[in-house]
Amino acid sequence: MFRLEIITKTGLLVFSHDFVKDRDSEDEDHDLQAGLTSAAISALRETQGETITEIKHFDYTLFLYEGILAYGILTVRETGLKFKDFLRKLVLKFEIQFSTELHSETLVKRMDFEIYRENVLSLYNEYSVIDVEALNRVLEVISQSNATNFIIYNVANLQPIFTSILDHSIRGQLNKITRIFERIEDLCLAQENITEESMTIELNLPNVVVNAIRTNIHWIVSLTDPTQINKNMLTFETNLIKNILSNLSLYDEVSESIPIQ
Repeated sequence: MFRLEIITKTGLLVFSHDFVKDRDSEDEDHDLQAGLTSAAISALRETQGETITEIKHFDYTLFLYEGILAYGILTVRETGLKFKDFLRKLVLKFEIQFSTELHSETLVKRMDFEIYRENVLSLYNEYSVIDVEALNRVLEVISQSNATNFIIYNVANLQPIFTSILDHSIRGQLNKITRIFERIEDLCLAQENITEESMTIELNLPNVVVNAIRTNIHWIVSLTDPTQINKNMLTFETNLIKNILSNLSLYDEVSESIPIQ
């Protein structure tokens, strides 16, 4: 399930969208759930003094965002600050577009908000669509460096969009590497002052050495078997990072590099 719901402060479900439908949710009474959720949020805020932002429910995570005029709920099977950021933008845009309707004391009709679906899909595409032109630029630079083990992730959703792993000893590390960069990206989102900057990272893990850069669009991750590392290899990896940074800066994809120690 990947579902968005927007609820008024009075508990009325005014907009919903299923990015990925779940057969088990088809028979659920979403209007009733919306009212109960609104009441639960209000009660918890009064008792705890703050609004909850995340609820774990069996295999799902419910992300909650409280705007000035409405609540947003995003139900997903994953976790991560990227979903909170996505939900926050959806709610803020909704409140701006429908400020008059949400302030109205008369009963609003759900169909009045149907035009927002186009904005939802547009913002979702920003998170999910691959920038082919930017990807080709990155691959062109990497091909000139003769790198053999690397992964390219989309910054927006941390999905691997290109993988080239020739070393069999590294292939078993890919899931772990992805989980690590999901946590790093969460930290980037939490520190809004660096989300638009580039950074370089080096991680010395037990079974793999990781060199990576983050641009406005991509995470470019180079992987090396530590048993194969020598001075020449370290120099090669360092030059690879410098080469990518210098070439991508020509396209204004990155700004000043911020090294992370």
